[in-house]
Amino acid sequence: MINYSIAIMSCKPGTKKTEQTYSTKAYGTAQIHEVLDLDAFCKHIADHNSPFSKGTVKGILTEPGLEFKNLRSVAEFNLVPSRKAQADAIEVIRNEETIQGLE
Repeated sequence: MINYSIAIMSCKPGTKKTEQTYSTKAYGTAQIHEVLDLDAFCKHIADHNSPFSKGTVKGILTEPGLEFKNLRSVAEFNLVPSRKAQADAIEVIRNEETIQGLE
């Protein structure tokens, strides 16, 4: 599962939303929570109901000449709010007595 959020990349910092033009482009940016080295990644894969051991997974990944197919076609992408939007939402909740929409 890959978490990502939408980011406006072609604007100068500080540009207001009302000042953005149609030429402004939005891109998906991955939200990385941790980076695993090869051993940790192989253990992670083996621990998720894989019929293969950590050593077998490592052997498959490091086998010379092995080419992986297009992994994007089988990956699951989830759109999530940006970290700034999450922080803003938490701040609003902390500063209000009730949450809007749940009154």
